[in-house]
Amino acid sequence: MKGKSTGQDSAGAVTFLASWATDATARVWDLRHTSKPVHVMRHDAEVVSGAWDNCGRQLVTGGVDRTARVLHVPSLTETVQLEGHGGEVSKVCFSPSGSRVFTAGEDGHLRVWDTTTGHCLQVREERGHTSEIFSMAVSYEGDVLVTGSRDSTCVVWKHRTTEGT
Repeated sequence: MKGKSTGQDSAGAVTFLASWATDATARVWDLRHTSKPVHVMRHDAEVVSGAWDNCGRQLVTGGVDRTARVLHVPSLTETVQLEGHGGEVSKVCFSPSGSRVFTAGEDGHLRVWDTTTGHCLQVREERGHTSEIFSMAVSYEGDVLVTGSRDSTCVVWKHRTTEGT
């Protein structure tokens, strides 16, 4: 297991665990009922990042295959595949509402996606990094993101919030 993350139910109890690995999979575990994964998400190459939305109902993973994938956990349905990065998708996170996914990666770009349609809403590169983005955090309001890169820089991105972000 390379990475892990937990999802919470509405009462705040940890009920799901996600793990991802070099075998191009991300596994979702229901900690209440089983010792086997309840769902396996498959990428075409190593999975390197993952994150839950604030409610623990959606999981997003990013991989070396240049994609991010969103899973609706209650139904165990993969809802969208996000494609467009020029390299590995090394960091992923949700907006506070869960309606947007932010991805960043090897190409030094930050992308904003709609989690319902899978459409790329924005590509941020105008003040971008010159190397892979390996760290990313979003503010509580969802209007500011900070990224860190292998080029030894951090960039603060102002994100214009629209309805649902």
